[in-house]
Amino acid sequence: MSNEIKYVYSYTEEKSLKNAKIKIARFLIGHGDIYSKLNKSKLASILGLAPETLSRTLKEFKDRGIIKNKTFIDRKLLYEFIKEELEEIDINQ
Repeated sequence: MSNEIKYVYSYTEEKSLKNAKIKIARFLIGHGDIYSKLNKSKLASILGLAPETLSRTLKEFKDRGIIKNKTFIDRKLLYEFIKEELEEIDINQ
């Protein structure tokens, strides 16, 4: 069981590094409190993304209801989003 968990974690880690949306979602899950304190260009720099990519993704999250405002992030919807993205990556490979 332990090896399966390690595999799933490393697989998710590998895929998330290649997908900006997953990278942003994982940041928001782990550091949502910081999100409200940073401007977009600083956050993009921290994540190693272009500011435009960050802005497009945050807009998508707002449109989906994942981000309600700077202080409320629906983590359950973020987990569902990550799952969808990983499934889509698997289908395309």
